[in-house]
Parts: sequence; C-alpha cells; structure tokens
Amino acid sequence: MPINLRIFLVLSVLCFILFILHIIKKQKLLLKYSLLWLASSLLMLICILFPSFLNLICKMLGIELVSNLVFLIGFLILLVLTFVLTIIVSEQKKKIVILTEEIAIIKKELKEIEK
Repeated sequence: MPINLRIFLVLSVLCFILFILHIIKKQKLLLKYSLLWLASSLLMLICILFPSFLNLICKMLGIELVSNLVFLIGFLILLVLTFVLTIIVSEQKKKIVILTEEIAIIKKELKEIEK
C-alpha cells in the first residue's frame, strides 16, 4: 500500500473517530450506541497501520486476496451493526407500547375523575 494512501486513510479514520467523539460530547449519540462505531474504526486503523496483519489472517483463513478479506470484514461489520440497530429498535418499540398503554390508562382515569 502506498504511503500516501496509508496516510490519507489514517487521517480519515482519525477524523471519523473525532467526529464520533464530538457527537457524543454534544449528546446527539449515546456512548453505548457509539461503541460499535468506535470499535470498527479502531479495527480499520489497525488494519491500515499493520497491513501484514491482514496477510496473516488471509493465510489463516485460506483467502487468496486481501481485498476479499476486506470485503468480508466490511460485510461482517455491517451485519453486526444491522443486528445491533435491530435490537435497539425492538427495545424502543416495547417502550413505546408501554408508554402508550400508560397514557391510555391515565386518560381513562382523568375522564372518570371529571365525571
């Protein structure tokens, strides 16, 4: 990998990490939801700084090209992110149902009090 490309990629990943930390600081993203993004960014940083690490993993897994491994890792990261987001949406759905039920109960009690 050319040194210019490596420097560009390292700077890009560091900017992304700083962007995530900035969003956390502004409280637009909770820390527990950002940990996966930070972990995947650090994984990318390790792969950029130590490309021989990818070659070693390719040999261990029997993958011929490093680019195939990069696509596999990207696919797995997206799969995990999608799964985590599905869990979050499911939890939010449960909370919304509970809140709706509580509001309905409170409205019913208020109507009974008004009568």
